[in-house]
Formats: sequence, C-alpha cells, structure tokens
Amino acid sequence: MKRILAALGATLVGLAIGTGAWFIYMGFQGKGLDVSGRAYVDEAVPKITGMWSVRELLGRCDPAFCNKVGADALGAGFKDIDSKLGILVEYEGSTGGSQVTFSGNASRTVTALYDARAKYTRGDAVIHIRLSRDAGQWQIADFVVDAPVLRGEDSSAAALQSFGKKKGDEDEHFRWPMK
Repeated sequence: MKRILAALGATLVGLAIGTGAWFIYMGFQGKGLDVSGRAYVDEAVPKITGMWSVRELLGRCDPAFCNKVGADALGAGFKDIDSKLGILVEYEGSTGGSQVTFSGNASRTVTALYDARAKYTRGDAVIHIRLSRDAGQWQIADFVVDAPVLRGEDSSAAALQSFGKKKGDEDEHFRWPMK
C-alpha cells in the first residue's frame, strides 16, 4: 500500500512540476510574441499608410484576407481614405498583444490584435490590426481604419474601414475594442 501511495504521490508531484514549467514557458513565449507582433505592426503601418500603399498591404496580408478584399477594392478604398484623411504626418505607435490557442489535435494558432495610432494631414486615426502567425511569420489578417473624418454616412471610406465586411457581418474572432 505504501508503494502505491508513494507512486501516486510522485506522479502528482511530477505532473505539478510539468504543468508549472509549461505555464512558465508559455509566459515567456507569449511575451516574445507580443514584442515581435508590436514590432511588425510598428514597421508595417507607416509603410502602408504613409502614402496609402496597396502594394505594401498586399505584401503583408495573409492569403484569406487578400482574396477577401481584392486589390481593386483596396485601391479604391485607399484612394478615398487618402482624399479624406491625407498622408501620414506622425506615427504614434501601437498597443495590443498576442494570443496563443491550442486545438484538440495539438495544433497551435497564434493571433494578435493591435491598435496603431497616427496623425495625418487632415486628422487622427486608429488602425485596428489583426495579425496571424504562419510558419514563424506575421501576416495581416484584418486592417481597419477608424477616423472621425471617415465616419460620414455615405462615405465609401467609412464602409471600407472594415475591408470587405458588410453591415451586420460579424467575425467572432475579431471584435473591437479589445476586452
């Protein structure tokens, strides 16, 4: 009986140590992903919005997002945003973080949500960005431009700010503001 209890105790201690080590590892892993995700956003947003470059965004977007939006719609939207908001004057940085989720088949999904703030010639804007990480590389999975000057009722830029979503459409994985 003593051997059974000793074996059970050793198993539980080993399980507790393994679980603790996993949480510590994931804490460090998550912090590293937060830092690299923020660095990616802080490099990409000025390049994309500096002159509202479709090519810069398409070079960084994940395939599902690129296919959903399309270069023509993105070009028309960026042209409209540029006419209302203007060019980048000052990039103020981003806030946000990453999230790692595991599915039942042991696969890992890494996403990140960031708010990037910037000043343009005709107003301020917040760009909401959802990133996904595939094969160790960040990609833009959603790009939402939010600015008071874009909020006119009939503005195509206001409709475009959610790039491809129609009124009433919801994406359960991407809601702003982050909570």
